[in-house]
Amino acid sequence: AYLLAKSITEENAKLVYALAEECDLIRTDGENSIKEFSGKHRELHLFMAECTGNFLLKKELQRLGLRSLLYQSAKSTWANEVDNWEYWHRSLVESILSGDTIKAQEVMHKHIQHGLHHDLIMFDRGLFR
Repeated sequence: AYLLAKSITEENAKLVYALAEECDLIRTDGENSIKEFSGKHRELHLFMAECTGNFLLKKELQRLGLRSLLYQSAKSTWANEVDNWEYWHRSLVESILSGDTIKAQEVMHKHIQHGLHHDLIMFDRGLFR
């Protein structure tokens, strides 16, 4: 988030925001929604990594199987515990685009920890496949 906040171009900022908006506006019900959301969520995070200029970051996210991780953490399993779900990703992007690198890092950390928290719950319940 720090690199992104420092280096994103105006053109890429608009594209990142549009991807975030697409994520936020996907319906939360049904299996097709999960697939649609996880694909768009992956696209958003990979593009954000690309916009940092650190292509190793993007490569590592791809290597880690980001698609599978984001599918498992799909919106339907954790939307209920986000205060402002309909604006969750746009709020993240706005924090990054604010230029405040500390705020950007804090908000991205919260975003990642939120997903990990729910992954651990699913794993504990034997639902993480």
